[in-house]
Amino acid sequence: MNRLDSSYSSINDIPIPEKINELLKGDRLVNDAVHNMISFKEEFWKIIDTPEFQRLRDIKQLGPVYSVFSGAVHTRFEHSLGVGYMVQTMMDHFKQTQYRELDIETRDYKNIVVAGLCNDLGQGIYSHLFDRMLIPTLEPNLNWDYKDASVMMLKRLIDNNNIEIDSSDLKMVIEFIRGDSDKVSSIISDQKVWLFDLVSNKKNAIDADKFDYIQRDIYNLGLSRKTFDPNRLIYSCKVSNNQICYHIKNSAQLKELFQQRYNMFKQVYCHKVCQAVSLMFVDALVEVNPYFKFIDNLNNSKEYYNYTDPLIKYVQDQRKKVEFKSAQVILDRITKRDLYKFVGEKLLDTPHYMKIRHKIDLQALINCQKISNLRVEDVSLHQFSINYGRGIQNPVDMIQFYEKTAPINDEEILNFDLQTQPIIQKVPENSYQVNRITLMPNEFSESYIRLFVKDSENQEAAEQAFETYFKKLLSIEPQGKS
Repeated sequence: MNRLDSSYSSINDIPIPEKINELLKGDRLVNDAVHNMISFKEEFWKIIDTPEFQRLRDIKQLGPVYSVFSGAVHTRFEHSLGVGYMVQTMMDHFKQTQYRELDIETRDYKNIVVAGLCNDLGQGIYSHLFDRMLIPTLEPNLNWDYKDASVMMLKRLIDNNNIEIDSSDLKMVIEFIRGDSDKVSSIISDQKVWLFDLVSNKKNAIDADKFDYIQRDIYNLGLSRKTFDPNRLIYSCKVSNNQICYHIKNSAQLKELFQQRYNMFKQVYCHKVCQAVSLMFVDALVEVNPYFKFIDNLNNSKEYYNYTDPLIKYVQDQRKKVEFKSAQVILDRITKRDLYKFVGEKLLDTPHYMKIRHKIDLQALINCQKISNLRVEDVSLHQFSINYGRGIQNPVDMIQFYEKTAPINDEEILNFDLQTQPIIQKVPENSYQVNRITLMPNEFSESYIRLFVKDSENQEAAEQAFETYFKKLLSIEPQGKS
């Protein structure tokens, strides 16, 4: 994209006629619900217009969340376009403002945009339900991530569609997707490590992926307007000390970004009914695993290609297949809203949870029932954590800020006060105390243990067993239904 007129802060501020002319200098236009009109060069459409990329149209961005929030039917396809566009926008900004300083080459631009577009190629049935719930259920100790599948599907896309790409460029794209900026064998030069901050930022979790999905999820779910402005962050960021840094005046925007992410996990992604439905889908898929062989095919791109949402409908509709009967019973219950029932939950700070999680024994919990026939297979225990994107760490501490034209040095510490504007204070490092929006006092991660019962007839027995187990065996009081 050509340099914007200085009177406009972002492409979305340009009047529509001028904006169309600006975008048409790229190639094909896309009318996007979140970013309005966006465009990509023909070289990127050669990747988008392939079966492997179009496959993402059949994978809902938020998986089973649509069962509770009816607007959550957007897919990984439009999200992937959005991530590619966000990366493209950031690279255009750097080309306009730091072109010579950063020595941005054509291959840098192309490869990082391709990585943004293809980051989610490996998503499976109902997105993260597949890689974060189903696969760990089938093979708890398996060292596998959906990005392994993204790399596999990218290679399939290139081979099956005669995409011309140099082997070194492909390796670069793969590194960007994985976010492995600390590999000894990295093909990325030491001066361009900042490129890893764009797609899969493992330093502070601020990247194009987050810029897009938070906006897109809020829009499609019909929630209140987002409280951060990604365009403001993008058009004021710069590369310094080999990483993307942000103007100190936007510190509040970045806090809101992380807070909004936490709110979405708390209120939407980890909604109790959403989790009940998710557990039912997992149980159904476990029942048909002998037929589809999910674990065996994680490295088989031909079979993995078919692991999309329509597989659920296929299982439910094939009434003559005996091997699908058990799964169909569960799927029919979801259709009729006969869902697993929430029993209770325990909320812990994550460090405490990490100390006791190995002690949690579902059979021991069941044994705490007084008089009942409750069995392990009658309940589902779900454990998860919610954080700001960096585990127990505060991601804001990982951000480099700058003021005017110079980065903030190590002695100048950003101190946030909820009642005032951010200010700069010089304080000794060992006395650095930050007053930020936190999940808990001085904590940035919280962990949950939730119990669901599969048949409402067993709910009372499950509640009693749950309460007794956590009170007597772990000496912690459980929090009941809210």
